[in-house]
Order: sequence, then structure tokens, then C-alpha cells
Amino acid sequence: MRILVCNTFGRLLGGIETYLDRVIPALAQGCCELAMLFERDSPVAHPLLPIPGPAWVISEIGVLQTLHGLREWRPDIIFVHAMSNAGFEQALIETAPAVLFAHDYSATCISGAKRFAFPRLSWCSRRFGAECLVTYFPRRCGGISPITMWQNYHGRLARLEVMRGYRRLLVASEAMQQEYLRHGFGPSRVEVVPHPVTSMTTGVAGGESTVRTVCSSEVGRSDRSNAVHLLFAGRMVQLKGGEILLRALPSVIQRLQRPLKLTLAGEGPSKAEWEAQARVLCARNPFITIEFTGWLGHADLRKLMAACDLLVVPSLWPEPFGMIGPEAGTAGLPAVAFAVGGIPEWLHDGINGFLASANPPSAAGLAAVIAKCLADPLLHQQLREGAQREAMKFSLPRHVARLLGIFAQVVDDDRNRAEPSGIGLARRSETQPNK
Repeated sequence: MRILVCNTFGRLLGGIETYLDRVIPALAQGCCELAMLFERDSPVAHPLLPIPGPAWVISEIGVLQTLHGLREWRPDIIFVHAMSNAGFEQALIETAPAVLFAHDYSATCISGAKRFAFPRLSWCSRRFGAECLVTYFPRRCGGISPITMWQNYHGRLARLEVMRGYRRLLVASEAMQQEYLRHGFGPSRVEVVPHPVTSMTTGVAGGESTVRTVCSSEVGRSDRSNAVHLLFAGRMVQLKGGEILLRALPSVIQRLQRPLKLTLAGEGPSKAEWEAQARVLCARNPFITIEFTGWLGHADLRKLMAACDLLVVPSLWPEPFGMIGPEAGTAGLPAVAFAVGGIPEWLHDGINGFLASANPPSAAGLAAVIAKCLADPLLHQQLREGAQREAMKFSLPRHVARLLGIFAQVVDDDRNRAEPSGIGLARRSETQPNK
């Protein structure tokens, strides 16, 4: 089977690219021919995604040459992830049967966050439409620019219309499935395929040599051997909840009566703001140590997880899945998080961690579940074991087998759809009277 994999970026950037970095080599090993199509080869400072066959980069060769090249290659199936140009995407999916993995809310929300910020933080389950324009500013759904709002609104409408041309929509959680069912996609067209998790001891395609490790910086002055060690790992943006996690730390210390160390691994636009908040926090409390490591490769992240007691996923938006949680589970690291989006589908109270109420999310609620995981050593050990058991449910071979099964079904359906049509035309021709 010839599979064309399409994405906006050709380099390891965020969750979508992490998924592709993991799945592309596995698909290539599954007796498939793969080709890659990227809108742009950026950001250049990040490692390249695996390219096991032909590749087209639209920003380098243009739209027409890209379409000509992939049509000559003749894919059996097109596997699309993120695309920013709805017009090109429409032309793309008209060349062969196409399957979309809908990783986020980029077609069903003006801001893509699916949450209201006013009068309190809450999640939006509204079907995307004109009413979103009315509530955008009063409910503080996104930014403050009416031009950006209007442009994004029409961009989302165009993207949603293009999505209706896909033969299947794949989503990582039942929460995401419900999102697209609300938007009129039939149940038979939206399939839940949870993200795969691999043991971090094996690394990912490209290995450590392709990963740029950012030098660590540390604030705080507590270095106690009995300190609890918390981990945040992810992109540093407001919706990932770093600010509320930092505010929760003094309450955690009060509850546990132990020093605390927090390591934040990742990069993003909120990093400088979180670092400033951390400096103030540590200056006020000598029993708190906070370090920022920058972006880490899997080998370094695995070592860090082995040294930590608990993963904290303080996301303030409905995470479509939250892959970092099961990934940490392979290292025996339990997790706490707010009960949002797809997270409750892998994080189960008392099994591999605890969920905090998200209605609304609060620093006190987050501190309570952190302390609950760590106060009893016996329970903490049970959560470690549970984290490993739960992570085993999300295996890469199972995920790839599911993908290939769906692809084969889509290709067969396409052929069956074409053949009866051809037969019907032939029969009509045979029975039509001569004129």
C-alpha cells in the first residue's frame, strides 16, 4: 500500500510531529511505501521528521509542482494531519481516498482552545457557527483583535467544509469523537484511535544525536534529600497551566511537610513569564526549588522521569488526549491532572494517579491531588505500578495495525464504489435504445 503522509511542518515541533515521529517508521516497517508532503520545512532549529521515501515541500517547489509529483506517485491513501491551506487541502484529497487524523479543535473553534475565560474558566461544547462571533469577546474566547477573529472564523468554516470530504476522521479520544459528532459527522466516519505510546528507553527516530538540549537554569535554594520531585513536560503556553501549577506549590508543601522540587521541561512563549513567577516564589519559600531544562530529547526526558515522583499535567483546556501521561507511565511515573478533554480516558483515580476538578480548575484543587498521590508511600508505589499497566494499553504495534486496517477498508470501499458505478454505466449503455 502506498501512503502519502501530509503535515504543515516537516520538523519535530509539537504533539502532532511527535506522533508522526513515532508512527512513520512503524508504518514503513509494515510493508508500506511511504511518501511525505509538508507545507514548509520549519522550524529549522528542530530535528527533521523521518522521510522514508519521496518528499515534497510546498514552500520550496510550489503548489502545482507538488500536486503533479504526488499524482505521478499515485498514492493508494492520503493520511493528513495538520494543513493550513484549505484550498490546497481540497485539491489534495481529490487525488486519492483520504483519511484525516483530527488532533485538535482547529476546525471547530475560532481560537482552537474550546474554552471560555469569563466570567470563569469553563469548557465550551457549542457547535461552531455564527453564535461564536457573538460570544467571542464577552466570554473571552481568544484574543482582542476583531480582524483576527473574523479571519479565523472564516478559515475554520473553510476547513470544516473540507473535512467533510474525508472518507474517515480519526481522533485520539471519545471526547474528540463527541466533538465531531456534534458537528454533523456520521458515527461510522469518526473512529477513536488512541495515540500510541512507546517505552522511552528505546528512543524515537533520529535518536539523541538529532536532539538539541537546551542548557538548564535553576532558581531556588532548597536541596533536601527527602524533597518530593514533580515534573511538568510540554509546550510552555498559557493553556498548559504552568502558572496555576506554580501557585499550587506552597499548598503542596503545607500538606506534605516536605521540601519540594519542580522541574519544567519544554519551551514556549510562556517560559519567560513562568521563570519570573518561579523566582518570586522561590525567594519567598526556601523549601521550593524550581528548574527549567529547556526542550529535552526522549533519552534525557526518560532519565528525568526516573528521578521524579509525579507528573503534573495542569492543562486548562480540553486536551484531545494528553500523550505525555501514558508516556510517563511507561517509566512508572503516575500523574495528576485536571479532568478535561480526553485525559480522564487514560488517568483513573487511585489506579495511575488522581484527577482534580476542572469546574473551575484551581491551584488548591491541584495541590490536593498532588499531595494525595505522595502522602502515603504505599499508595504512591501502587500508583507507580498502575501507571505502567495502564501505559501498556497504548502500544505502537496495536495502533499501527488499527491504522492499516482502516486504510485497507477505505481503499476497498473506494474501489467497490467505483466498480458498481462503472458496471452501471456499461449496462445503461447496453440497454439504451439507438437514436
